[in-house]
Amino acid sequence: MKQEYRITEDALVNITGLSPRSIRAKFRRFLIGGRDYNYIKIAEDAIKDKYSNKDKQVFIDRETFARILGVTEKTIQNYANKKILIAETDGTYDLIPNFERYNKENSEYNKILKVKREREEVKKERELLQLDIDEGKYIPLELYEMILKENIVAFRQELLRTATTLSVNLKTEPQSQWKKYIQNILNGTLENLSKLSEEVEGKINEKIESLERTEA
Repeated sequence: MKQEYRITEDALVNITGLSPRSIRAKFRRFLIGGRDYNYIKIAEDAIKDKYSNKDKQVFIDRETFARILGVTEKTIQNYANKKILIAETDGTYDLIPNFERYNKENSEYNKILKVKREREEVKKERELLQLDIDEGKYIPLELYEMILKENIVAFRQELLRTATTLSVNLKTEPQSQWKKYIQNILNGTLENLSKLSEEVEGKINEKIESLERTEA
């Protein structure tokens, strides 16, 4: 029968530097009589753990785990309740796998937050755009399409008029004057197109005012 060498909780605190609570969690299975600890078994367990060829496992209590992660013990318990962290039957946590599980969960949570922020930004941009539309800073699509069609028709008519003028009048103009004549005709066309732009702008303002009166 192996000899039982008893050691008190206070002595273990002094030797290990752990808190009394951590001592109780870590060495609970080595308790003797509910107060002292079997120091021989603790030493054997430490030696076995240190020199084992198996994968190393580090078990820590909830208090220590909370300090490592920089969270409260309540947070650790909440994660354990949600099965994000897995506690052992003695209430301790296998550090490495649980640390990985915690990081994975927080990584997923951060992704959710990022998507949420992006959606909020899009929503805000849409609200600002709608506010600008309500304030008349943008032309309604239907009005824009109508004005664009009118502009294209007027532009086409002006170009056709120019082409007709050139084809008819060049027949009676001396060839030596063609360059000057064409230049004069094109200058007139450009002037007419400039006036057309002003007319279109006037139409836009009239229609916007009409829409505002209708909405009011």
